[in-house]
Amino acid sequence: MHRYFFLFWLLAAGFLVSGCAKFGGSDKSESPSPLVLGVLYNLTGIQAYLDVPSSQGALLAFDQANRKGGVLGQPVQVILENGESDPAIIERKTANVLKLFPSTTAFIGLSDTDMVLAAAPVAARSQRLFLTSGATSPRLPAKVPEYLFLACFGDNVQAAAGAEWAYHDLSARTVSIIFNSSMSYTRLLQGYFQARFQQLGGQVLSVESYTADDMI
Repeated sequence: MHRYFFLFWLLAAGFLVSGCAKFGGSDKSESPSPLVLGVLYNLTGIQAYLDVPSSQGALLAFDQANRKGGVLGQPVQVILENGESDPAIIERKTANVLKLFPSTTAFIGLSDTDMVLAAAPVAARSQRLFLTSGATSPRLPAKVPEYLFLACFGDNVQAAAGAEWAYHDLSARTVSIIFNSSMSYTRLLQGYFQARFQQLGGQVLSVESYTADDMI
C-alpha cells in the first residue's frame, strides 16, 4: 500500500511546485515549508469500521516519511478531519480545511463512493488533488476529471473476479443476487458481477434489492 502513498506524494508535490506562484515561494536559506495535506476520514458513524484502520495506516505512512526527511525535502503536515459518516459534514469540512489552511496542496482519504463525491468536487473547485484511499467506483475519476484519483482496484475488477471464481471454481451456472440499493458501492458491484457472470455463460435467475430499513 505504501507505493500508493508515495505516488500521491509525488503528484501532490508536483502540483505544489506548479502552483508556487499562487501559494508563494520561500527563501532557500529558510527551512523548507511543509507540504500540507488534508486527510479526511470518517472516524465515527457507520463508515468508521472502514476509515479508522485506513486513517491509522495513512498517519503511520506520513510519520515514516517525515522521519526520513519528508517528501522531496519538505516535511509533511497533516490536517486530519473527521467526516462523521455524513456527506454534508464532509463537504463542509473540506471547504473549511481550504479556508483555514490555504496552502493545502491536496487531500487523501475516505472509503466510500458517496462520501468521496461530497469532498472531491470541493477540492477540485480550488484545483486541489483528491486521492481516495478506499473508494472503488471506476466511474469516480470521470465525475471529477483531472483532480480525483483512486488508489484501490475498481468495483468492475473485484466483481469480475467474484464472478469468475463462482463460475470456474464453484462451477456455478446460475445465481440469484441480493444487494443493498441504498449504496452506490453495492449497486455498482452487483451490476458488474451480473455482466461478467453472463459473459462467461452463466444465468442470473433473480435480482432483489433491499435497504437498511428492510433489515429492522
